Amino acid sequence: MITEAYILAGGKSSRMGEDKATMVFKGKPMIQWTIDSLSQLSLEIKISSSNPSHEKFGLEVVNDRHQNIGPIGAIYSCLQDAKSDSVLITCCDYPLLNTAFYQALMMAYNNEEVFIATSNFKAHPLIGVYSQSCLPVIEKNISEGQYKVMESVKKCNFREFNADGFEPLLKNINEKLDIH
Repeated sequence: MITEAYILAGGKSSRMGEDKATMVFKGKPMIQWTIDSLSQLSLEIKISSSNPSHEKFGLEVVNDRHQNIGPIGAIYSCLQDAKSDSVLITCCDYPLLNTAFYQALMMAYNNEEVFIATSNFKAHPLIGVYSQSCLPVIEKNISEGQYKVMESVKKCNFREFNADGFEPLLKNINEKLDIH
């Protein structure tokens, strides 16, 4: 059973030019959309970030144990922090993902080491369920300088969640033009 969710919000936002988590999207910070969707589920929600300003959202903030290696470092840190065997991982720059999406994802999860969303044959490895059993693979890849999330995913027992029915919600906001 999934009891914890982590929102990845520690990226450099290089294309955006400012912190994506706090950037206003349709009247509220982008991360708040994700918090609101997850809050309707019975999950302990935490933010994965090294930015102290993210504490203002009232959730525990988990810092990366490995700095400057991208989202694989955040996923590793979340799993290290987790109390449960499997955790929901999502990110702040998909503000359209709603409670129904997260419920469907969690309902379809069947104890794989990694269970990631895909739509139109595109993997979304930062949206899914990760289990503690994939930690050794991630740890090994990090120690070898392999920081691509999909490289770790492929080495685990993984399955894809077909999210084609949620395609309009799987809009990643990376640039200011994407906000409109």
